[in-house]
Amino acid sequence: MRRVLGEGAFGTAFLADQLGMDRQAVVKIAHPHLVAGPSGAAIRGRFEAEVRAASRVRHPSLVLLFTAGTTSDGLPALATEFLPGETLGGALEAQLTRPEIQRCFAQIGAGLAALHEAGIVHRDLSPNNVMVSGRGDALQAKIIDFGVARLATRSPSGTHAVGTPRYIAPEQLRGAAEPASDLYALGALLYFALSGKEYLHRLETTDLLLHVAQAKEPPALREAAPNASVAEETLVKSLLSPDPRERPTAAQFLAAWEQIAIPSAPVALLVDDGSPHASAMQRHLDRLGYSIELTPDPRRASRAVAGEYALIAISGALRAVDPIRLTLHIEEHLPEQAVWVMAEHFGLEWNRVKRARCLAFTDLARLPDLASRPPPSERTPRSAATSPVPVDGSGEALIGGGAELIASLVEALATQDRAALAAVSAQLAALAKSAGAHRLGSLAQALGALAGARAGADSLAPLLDELSGAYRDSVRNILRGRR
Repeated sequence: MRRVLGEGAFGTAFLADQLGMDRQAVVKIAHPHLVAGPSGAAIRGRFEAEVRAASRVRHPSLVLLFTAGTTSDGLPALATEFLPGETLGGALEAQLTRPEIQRCFAQIGAGLAALHEAGIVHRDLSPNNVMVSGRGDALQAKIIDFGVARLATRSPSGTHAVGTPRYIAPEQLRGAAEPASDLYALGALLYFALSGKEYLHRLETTDLLLHVAQAKEPPALREAAPNASVAEETLVKSLLSPDPRERPTAAQFLAAWEQIAIPSAPVALLVDDGSPHASAMQRHLDRLGYSIELTPDPRRASRAVAGEYALIAISGALRAVDPIRLTLHIEEHLPEQAVWVMAEHFGLEWNRVKRARCLAFTDLARLPDLASRPPPSERTPRSAATSPVPVDGSGEALIGGGAELIASLVEALATQDRAALAAVSAQLAALAKSAGAHRLGSLAQALGALAGARAGADSLAPLLDELSGAYRDSVRNILRGRR
């Protein structure tokens, strides 16, 4: 025995080395006072029955039972594989990606199906009873405690409620757990995964159990997760139905999850932590055919792996981090990743960005070429969707910074600030020529020269209008060359 891993009301779990073998195990031993009590015989009988059932099930999504029996002093005990990693609760708090959620719940559903086929009801499927190791395509989820959980959480008479409060089905409150009860718990887990909030998170334990006991309809998933799809909401609602007969079986869940969990459109991760333009950005990405994952946490973008998202879209108004630094980090660590930044205006400091598209909201409204781009094909493989078209960094700077400079020119003309007119015109001319927008550059040079010669506003205003039109034409050309 190495150390105590955890202690509950009915037993203690130890980390142990298996003698003669190069592997570790979790050894669980019933508390002596429980076995020595008046219900000791019944506990032994149920323990042995559960171990016999568990020994008939082998599945990659179920913890492996090594051996079972009694200790030298007669206490029921079993040994299972030791699973490094973290609980599902910890993984969800750290925000699993959408593909990881897809993989995780496919594995949990398959594990439940194997248990139910063997006649075993887990009775305590919860965030602490699923272990998660690895990330991305290497993620592995395993259900644990399907032996002791039944012993440890249900009295010998079968009249006690079993399970973890936020994951307990109405029939379990009456001591009548069945396979559908595990599907209810799975629905609560999926609600947590898709919304970031535990099911019925607003209710304290007493009110929570009363809500479940009264068999009330579950709240809509999209109230807590506006970005969830209708199909996801429908599946979660069916899993959380108060009537166990209306819940899908584990096999039916797997079939439904396979259909809705794999987006048919390329996935765009939209990072926005509360800007007033979040809905506008979502509408624009939706119009272009992307399946959108909205997150307020910039770490989701900075920790992305190659091929995880077809597009990472970043709000230029992020408050938690500097959006320029986040964009530069993604460009450095994911050189193949398509990145867009969306904001009202872009200053010249955005010239540090090399590949990301800088899309001003004014441009989204004015440029029909951008708004009418054909959506990505629903049949495009993810690998193809994540291969960006080579872009010219100076062109990106013009798309974003040009709008800001023109707005500054309009303001300088209105205030008759000729020094500002000349300086900003020179900046725009240099930016335009670096992007190959020679007509725009020539017009900006002319505007600066006239401003320096103290030309009147009547002469400058028409030239500024022509310059604005040339800017829009230049951006159209850049975007048209992209397609």
